[in-house]
Amino acid sequence: AQLHVELLGIAERLGIPHQENKDHVACYLAEKERFFSQNQERLRDKDAAIAERDRAIADKERQLTENEEELAEKNQQLADNERQLADNERQLADKERQLAEKD
Repeated sequence: AQLHVELLGIAERLGIPHQENKDHVACYLAEKERFFSQNQERLRDKDAAIAERDRAIADKERQLTENEEELAEKNQQLADNERQLADNERQLADKERQLAEKD
């Protein structure tokens, strides 16, 4: 409303007739409204794109966490298997020594 009053005042000082003032102000306000609406739509589109990107990042982070947990489990299994192999090798060496002593 303040802008409307200011525009009418400027138009009157420029000598533009009152009805023409209203027409110019209406056109100006309509153009500003279109511009505002277009900007609002672009902002909604950008917000949607950002939200989609954030969801994709969250999905990747979840997948990374799952992969890290799976890797930790596999590393634990590998360590367990290495310990078991070392035990088996010691037992084999003991049995070979026992066999050698019998001979």
